Amino acid sequence: MSDCPFCAEPAALAEGIELHNALAYVREDKYPVSPGHLFIIPRRHAEDWLSLTLEELGAIILHIIRFWLTAAIAVNSIVKVIMLKRKRTD
Repeated sequence: MSDCPFCAEPAALAEGIELHNALAYVREDKYPVSPGHLFIIPRRHAEDWLSLTLEELGAIILHIIRFWLTAAIAVNSIVKVIMLKRKRTD
């Protein structure tokens, strides 16, 4: 759909985080509602969540899981660094 801002090819969107698979792609929100807010966009135009195929839903959920795991690993690493610094000062 030509008037849909999400139907543009990922390369045509602003710079930022970009992950993709055959059915969906991830982009940073240019004006995030909260820090780290991202868009996970199906490549096929759909009116709503219920209009997506099971394969498209799976592709989107896969991106969500990857981000959760990445965030969890990052937080765990930060906590380990903080704990090491505390041990050194004790």
